[in-house]
Amino acid sequence: MTPEWQSKHGQNNPGARHSAQSHDQNGPHPPETLDRKTDQPGYFMRLCFALLVAALTATAAPAMAPLARPEGTPSIETGKSAPFVGAWAVSVPTREVGVRDTDYAICALPVRIEAANETHIFYLGPREKEPDAALELVPDRDGARWEPIAGGPNFFAVWVDENIFYLYDQIPETDDGWDMPFVYRRCN
Repeated sequence: MTPEWQSKHGQNNPGARHSAQSHDQNGPHPPETLDRKTDQPGYFMRLCFALLVAALTATAAPAMAPLARPEGTPSIETGKSAPFVGAWAVSVPTREVGVRDTDYAICALPVRIEAANETHIFYLGPREKEPDAALELVPDRDGARWEPIAGGPNFFAVWVDENIFYLYDQIPETDDGWDMPFVYRRCN
């Protein structure tokens, strides 16, 4: 073999894409060490894309999984008004990757909760000046039901720490009912 033939067919050329073909009774064929699947143009890009999709799916899946029932913090005495008193930012988690939570009240214009007595509260929305009827706080498991004394819908609050509680439209009956709480964060 001449140097020109070797150069043309990839022998002794480290930059060549394929090594020299071997011969046998069936004619020329590629060496067995050459993997045609990984040697195709674009294979590396397809592999990177597949890995990226797998990584994004793995990180997004837990975000879409139902929230577990929150455990109430034992440091808060359920059914008492004192922990609820203050100004609160309120949001609902969207549970979608890249989408902000929905804010219903912010610390610049918060929800305010005032004590009516030791077991009743007044709830004032961000623009309300006067409270409606008081809400009775009734201990229930590790949370408190909010029962309006004038009638109306009940709510259920669970403290997750001293400055955050979750409020539900009702006590969820199934595990996936804990998915959409109103999240109350104490304003400083």
